[in-house]
Amino acid sequence: MDDLVVYSRSFEEYLDHLREVFRRLEKAGFTLNRDKVALAQSEIKILDYSLSSEGMKILPERFEATSQFPPPKNLKAVRRSLGMVGFYANFVKDFSQLAEPLHALKRKNAAFVWDGPQRQAFERLKSSIYTPPLLQVPDLRFLTPVTVQLANSDTAAILANAHVSQVKRYFADG
Repeated sequence: MDDLVVYSRSFEEYLDHLREVFRRLEKAGFTLNRDKVALAQSEIKILDYSLSSEGMKILPERFEATSQFPPPKNLKAVRRSLGMVGFYANFVKDFSQLAEPLHALKRKNAAFVWDGPQRQAFERLKSSIYTPPLLQVPDLRFLTPVTVQLANSDTAAILANAHVSQVKRYFADG
């Protein structure tokens, strides 16, 4: 096992969770490398994301890699591009709709045509990653409206917590 993240809503709860995690690790025969253990972190970087009490966001260094990704010249490159931006789909509102011209290129017997709609979709997807929302854990104590969009066979949902003076958005697209 490489990474183990323990999230808790309070420090007291965190200590309880740690005791339980350590107990289970010991019972399963795992040992920890003291040099690699980081406890009680307010922010961690894992899997191209930054996680904190504020929520989850894309690491800034990923923006540069995405911005330099060239337009696809063949179907294999389209798949690679969709994989790259698809990793961040939860951060992109209407991801399925934006990506549709690129997905159309993957359909059986589709000719590879890199024209206006495909070029625009590619650029919009790349640019949408530069200004992503901060994804947060929903607070179920508040009214939680769900907006669902259907496009062909894709479904997208937006879960929003309504607070006194703000609305927090959580994107999920699939």
